[in-house]
Amino acid sequence: MLGSVLARTRAIVRSYRWRWLDASHNDEDIPIPSLVGPLRYDVIALRDFIQFYSAHSDVATDDFLRFVGEVRRLRFHDWKFASHAVREPHTTRDPAVWATAFADEVRQAIDVWESIRQGFDRQFPIEVRVTSRLLPAISGKRVTTRYILGDGSHRLACLMVLGYTALPRDFYRIRWYRRHRPFDGTWLLTRRGALPSQEYFAFLSMVYGAPQAFGDHAGFVDYVERHLPDRLDEIRQILRVDGFGG
Repeated sequence: MLGSVLARTRAIVRSYRWRWLDASHNDEDIPIPSLVGPLRYDVIALRDFIQFYSAHSDVATDDFLRFVGEVRRLRFHDWKFASHAVREPHTTRDPAVWATAFADEVRQAIDVWESIRQGFDRQFPIEVRVTSRLLPAISGKRVTTRYILGDGSHRLACLMVLGYTALPRDFYRIRWYRRHRPFDGTWLLTRRGALPSQEYFAFLSMVYGAPQAFGDHAGFVDYVERHLPDRLDEIRQILRVDGFGG
């Protein structure tokens, strides 16, 4: 009896903290740069990996271990290592264990791409989160955004490679949270010094809609001051957290 009561209580609390919204709330195609935002460089790392695989799929087929070795030069490897170091630290302590874990990550990303390029399966929509109270990320960053990317980073990266600039309204499902602390994949890289300045500012240029990819602090901040003055404070604190605030 007590177990069933606790189970019902947990279900009530869970439904209060979050719930899925029906498709009538999908009222727009979401621009992908705004969904990626300053917190999700991991999506860019995934996109770049898929592009690399597309250009070297013959190597992956003929000699997978050689292909995995070449992928270690990509930011995808840095991202997966940083992610595992947080979620499954035991996989990063032994080089042999990490080699196996990373090969598995490569295979998974390839499998997702091979599936998506045959056509997006609407039975498995990308999760988009909305919230009544957006908390700072664990890194301390405070961002302004309506939509937050949940589960589906691999699929979103695949859509980018296929040329999508917006996430179609029938490709996602909205999950509402009473309050929500967004994931900061960018910070997992910058805190390890794994994201060079030029790549970092080119990334911010994309997500903030700059007409060109700025490669340095001065050029990007000058653009923000002239075109996005209302977001200047937000961007300055993002730069400080990521170590690019000079």
